[in-house]
Parts: sequence; C-alpha cells; structure tokens
Amino acid sequence: MFLVAASSAAYGAGQAKVLHPVCVVSGDTCTVRMAMSAADNNVSVSITTPRKNHGAVITDNNHTPFNAMYNVDETSTGISFELQGTSGLAPGTVLIIVFKLLPAGSPAASAAPAAPASASSGTGELSLSGPSSNKLGSSFVYTLSAHPAVAALLLAFEIPGSSCAAVASAYSRSSARVHQSVPASAFRVTFHFTAEPAGAYALCLYLVNPATSATEAHASAHWTNAA
Repeated sequence: MFLVAASSAAYGAGQAKVLHPVCVVSGDTCTVRMAMSAADNNVSVSITTPRKNHGAVITDNNHTPFNAMYNVDETSTGISFELQGTSGLAPGTVLIIVFKLLPAGSPAASAAPAAPASASSGTGELSLSGPSSNKLGSSFVYTLSAHPAVAALLLAFEIPGSSCAAVASAYSRSSARVHQSVPASAFRVTFHFTAEPAGAYALCLYLVNPATSATEAHASAHWTNAA
C-alpha cells in the first residue's frame, strides 16, 4: 500500500485554519467522512489515525473532491491536505477517507535503502527512483520528478506484478491512488510505501491530457516485498 506527498511551487501555501476530523475505528479500518462546501475553501485538514496504517483509500460519493485537495501529505500515522476550489463541487459532496490499520502491536517499520528504478516518457518528462526490493513490513519511498509539457492529470496506480501498461486507459480511474491536476511546470512527488503483503508490485504513473484523455507521458517502477 502506498501514501503520497506532493510538492510544487504551483500549489497554494498552508492556511491558518485547520480542521481535525475524527477517524472512526471499525475492526482493522478507520474512516473519516467530511461534507464539503464553499465554506471549506482554503481550509487545511489534518487527520491522525489511532495507530499506524497501510495507507488511505479516498472516495467521494461519485463526485470529484480530488480536484479540491492540494499539498497532500500522507504518512503511516495520518494525512494532511488543503481544500481549495470547494465552491465548484457538486452539492452534497462527501469526502470519505478509509485507512487500513496495522495490527495493534506491530513493530515499527524500518526504512529501506534506495536504488534506481526504470522510467519512460513521451511528451513531457518523468523519472522515478526507489528500491527494487524491500524487507517485508518495512517503509520505503519512491520519488517522482516530473516536468509536463502542458497542464495535465497525474494518475498513479499500484498494481500486483512487475509491468505497467503503456497508457493510463488500461486501468479504471476509480482505482487510481492519485488523480490530481498538475501544471505545466516542474514538480516532485514522494510516494511512501509499507512493504506488505509479500510479492512483486509496480507503481504506474501517467500524465494524461484532460481534454482528450490521451497519455502524454508515463513512468513505471517495480519492486519485491520479501521476508
């Protein structure tokens, strides 16, 4: 499972007001539900999970709150982000964030050493770096450096196996772990992972033309989680 933190000069600066919604635990998950409205514009959100988590699954009652989430920073203990442009969301939009919690008493994950990862690009530039193997249960990161030729959508998918499709349309957008508008300027994104479960996995990244849905650039990397 992975988490993502983005940084870009094009994203807005942090705001003074911060919301701290409660994450409600049920079994091995923790869920936050936030009704979103114009009043939430330019508000920061910080959520802390009651124990470490594998990552967050974000949904939205069939609307698109991803477009309102900026400066997203996810860690194994929660998530923080800024809400912008919420006045453009459909009435009744509810942002739902579900965390998969680690079992109580799990040992702290240790960082894995970095190693080069493969990357490819079309229009625009993308490059990925990160480890090719990880100790089961450890934490590790992949770093994306990007410079889109035009404004685009950044889509990221984590899939089982060791290869990615050449185009983003091979995957359902509803399964994208990141679905974010990005500017035609350089930016970096850091993906935070926990090496669970065991097996081979791939990170598939795409810059997509928002008007035509054509894939303008793509990059991929894969790794193995093992004991």
